[in-house]
Amino acid sequence: MMSARQDPWELDLLGHWQLRQGGVVVDVAPRQQRIIAALALLGSRPRSVLAELLWPATPEARAAGNLRTGMWKISHDLPDVLSITSDSLALAPRVTLDVHRLQERIAAIASPATRPDPADIAALESAVLLPGWYDDWVITEQERADQRRLRALEVLAGKFLAAGDGARCSEAAGVAASIEPLRESPIQLMVQGHISTGNYYPALRAFEDFRALLIDELGVEPSPRLQHLITEITVGR
Repeated sequence: MMSARQDPWELDLLGHWQLRQGGVVVDVAPRQQRIIAALALLGSRPRSVLAELLWPATPEARAAGNLRTGMWKISHDLPDVLSITSDSLALAPRVTLDVHRLQERIAAIASPATRPDPADIAALESAVLLPGWYDDWVITEQERADQRRLRALEVLAGKFLAAGDGARCSEAAGVAASIEPLRESPIQLMVQGHISTGNYYPALRAFEDFRALLIDELGVEPSPRLQHLITEITVGR
């Protein structure tokens, strides 16, 4: 039987930061967490670039020292997590990442050949990258990850609508709207999903809530296309 040390490392960055080996959660200090997370999200980086990224307000020599200390701790406590060369750092190939599995799932959702799966809604809703982390480089990656989730949810909502499942369409669109509340396309899909199931009140409420937010934040009205959807159901009732 393989020992725990021979098992691959499993790194989660979605919903929380967690490192496991052989199913056992490993305790990792914050400095080492940040080094590992940066390499997981950004790939191989020169040591000097990584030190400046992680300690931007720290003098260069001290930042380099922080990185060396963190590297030593990772190499000592978490063997085979890092791939180290004379100038650069990367995660070792034996580290599996939940962000990669999510990317594969998003690619499958985008494929025209893939049928919509309700489980994808919950998976995309919970896949928040490193919640509670506020480093500038993390915020940039969080925004990129949110845009990927948003686009996937819109595609998913459109597929549910085309398949005649208006309830799932509205559910997926609602999650997309929670990521970017001022974006109109999820609201339109949500309204279309409600209308397709004959649920006119939720459609009207979604529209009015969005309209109020748009006026309050940007001082503009929803597009004529979205307003036309609402006009059709209010006039036709």
